[in-house]
Amino acid sequence: MNSHKGDNRALFEGSTDPRCPRPHSPIAANDRRPANQHRGHRGGWGSRSHASTAGTPWAWGNRSSAAGCSRGGHRTASSSEGGQYATVVGSNSSDLPAVCGSDRGERGRIDQPDNGGFPVNDTVRTYDETRNIELLERLPSRLRVVFALLCALRLLPAYKRFNSHTGRGDPAALDVMVQKLWSDCLEGTMEDDEVKAGAERCLELVPSEDEGWDEETQPYAEDAAAAVAYAYRSRLTANPQEAAWAARRAYESLDRYVQRISGIAPGDPEDELAILSHPAMQAELARQERDLADLATSAKQEDSIKPLEELRKRSEREASIVFDATGGERTS
Repeated sequence: MNSHKGDNRALFEGSTDPRCPRPHSPIAANDRRPANQHRGHRGGWGSRSHASTAGTPWAWGNRSSAAGCSRGGHRTASSSEGGQYATVVGSNSSDLPAVCGSDRGERGRIDQPDNGGFPVNDTVRTYDETRNIELLERLPSRLRVVFALLCALRLLPAYKRFNSHTGRGDPAALDVMVQKLWSDCLEGTMEDDEVKAGAERCLELVPSEDEGWDEETQPYAEDAAAAVAYAYRSRLTANPQEAAWAARRAYESLDRYVQRISGIAPGDPEDELAILSHPAMQAELARQERDLADLATSAKQEDSIKPLEELRKRSEREASIVFDATGGERTS
C-alpha cells in the first residue's frame, strides 16, 4: 500500500497490501444492491475493526492496521464495474483517491429476515441508502451537491470541537471549502479542475491517525471533513452515490454518538432498534428525508436560489442540535 504519512490523498490507491484484501480504485461507484447484501463485522465504540467481504466488489479493511488509515473500515468499488456513471467517473476523476469511510451504513436493515426479523415500528425511520439514491437521481446534479452540503453543514461544529480539543485540523480552511462549493451551486463559479483540487484539499483536512487519535472528537471530525469531500465528488462526477455517502457520514456520526452516550453495543436486533430509535438518530434521519423533499420542490421552481439559501441557513441552525440526546426541537 502506498504509505504517505499524514496524507489522506494516498490512502487506498491500487492497494495490494494483504491487510486490504482487494485492490482499491480511486473512486467508488455504482453498486446498487440493498444494504443487507453488504454485511461487514462491526466493532463497538472504539474498536471498529472489520472483516473482508469476500465475493463482492467491496473491500473492507481494518483502517487502524493500514499505514495512514484511521479507524472505521473502508470500502470502495471498482470504477470499471460499469453502470450509469462509469463514463463520468472515468473521465473526470479517475485519479481522485477514495475517502476513508466507516461501515455503519452497511449493516443489515434490522427489519430484514437475515438480521433477526425483529420488526421495526412504522413510526421508526430507517436509514435506506438505496432509497436516498433513487430520490437523488431525480434531482438535477446541482441539487445533489446541495443535499450533500446540507448534511455536511450539520457536522461542521464537530470538526471545530476536534480542533479546540486537540489543536489539530483547520476549521477555517474547511469553512472556505464549503463556501466555495456553495457559491458554485448557486452561480456555477468553478471549473472541474478547481472542483477536483477542492476534493483533494478536503481529503487533506480529514484528520490523520498518524498524528494521533482522540477518541472523544476525532471520529466526528473525520465524518465532517469526509462529508464535504463527498459533496465535492458529487459535483465532479454527478454520481448520486457520492451525495448519498455524505448523508451516510451524518448517519454514522449519530450512530456512533448514540452508542457512546447510551452504552449500547450494536449486535442483536433489539440493540440495533434501540440505536435507530434514539431521538438524536431519528431527528437526523428526519432532516435528511425533509431535505430531499424540499430539494425536489425547489427543482420545480424557476428561481431556486432563495429557497436554497433558506435551506442552508436551516442546516446551519440545526448544526447546534445534531448531537443532542433529546434529538433537538428546532426543525425549521
